[in-house]
Amino acid sequence: MSISVLGRIARLWLRPAVERASRGAMSRRLSIRPPDGRARCCGSLSGGNQQKVALAKWLTWPPEVLVLSEPTRGMDVGAKEDVVKIVRGLRDQGLGVVVMSTEPETVLSLADRIVVMKKGADRARVRRRDGQQGPAAGGRMRTTHEDRQR
Repeated sequence: MSISVLGRIARLWLRPAVERASRGAMSRRLSIRPPDGRARCCGSLSGGNQQKVALAKWLTWPPEVLVLSEPTRGMDVGAKEDVVKIVRGLRDQGLGVVVMSTEPETVLSLADRIVVMKKGADRARVRRRDGQQGPAAGGRMRTTHEDRQR
């Protein structure tokens, strides 16, 4: 997890204690659960936990904007819910999040605005009404007049 921020946690020499502390904090924050409780290799983790490790790499030193491509693809329902909850939490903390996905339920559960693309062209734009939670939570999305013009 720490390879993406190694230059920030180790100047001249590696500092294993700092690296372990960072890894442990991020594992707890994102609920990364290795099958044996002590997995050393990401390959031994489930797909959902592998995706959480990928998120943890970039969240160890938080960016201003996080761009995610297919963040829940191929995951079981529980892992998808975990990742969506993490991304929502980041969004609610003010982090900019751009999600590209072919899974409508993922897009609908995370989006404030949706841009539908086909063959590289912007085909439709949809916005969540202010205060609504989104279609997955019973809210509604709407297409604005200016969005339909595109």
